[in-house]
Amino acid sequence: MKRVRADSNCRLPCPNILSLLVRYKEDDVKEEDGKLDDVKSEDDGGSWEVVEDVNAFTLNLSLAFLTLSIGRCDMYEVEEMMCGLLVLNGYFDDKSRNGSSASLKNQCFQMAHLLLRAVDIVTAPPLANKKKEQKTSDPNEKETSRVNYMEQARTIISTNNTAAASLYELLLDVLLYTPTASTTTPPPGLSTYSFTRLQSGASPTHKNWILEYSSPSQLTP
Repeated sequence: MKRVRADSNCRLPCPNILSLLVRYKEDDVKEEDGKLDDVKSEDDGGSWEVVEDVNAFTLNLSLAFLTLSIGRCDMYEVEEMMCGLLVLNGYFDDKSRNGSSASLKNQCFQMAHLLLRAVDIVTAPPLANKKKEQKTSDPNEKETSRVNYMEQARTIISTNNTAAASLYELLLDVLLYTPTASTTTPPPGLSTYSFTRLQSGASPTHKNWILEYSSPSQLTP
């Protein structure tokens, strides 16, 4: 863990790590010309399922590595994880609100910030990703059969009420947040739960998510 944290060039297989916690299960496997159909959507009769029997060590270590490495993923890798992150965030948010376990609440908060990082990357990809895409894209080259993960994410939001409600509330909390002098009193519009969730977020450059996103450079238009 220390080596991965210290080496910013070290990239982990985040989609594979996420698959330890949430997976897409196809009810009917299609086959064409001897090849399995890799298009994963609700129309295929499949669904995303949380791996509920994962042990605590695997869960906590997976969340830790994902938190550490998601910012090092390219945009397409993050898009690949969006469906799983949406479903997992809804699952943890629902369990956390219906339970009293401190560890469950911490896992829920970690998951929420993973989703926030993912949304940040896919909506405002780093300049390096843009340059990479421009360099590798050829206008004369035929369109490749890349899986449209963002379209699948939209399907999740439109069909999974728990995932959609959790995402909406999380984004609304971010929009409502304003810097305050107090670290214990939430700003107007935010509940104590929402304020604590935002404060708990890890940051690669600051003490926490709030300090990173309320810095003068972020607040200056």
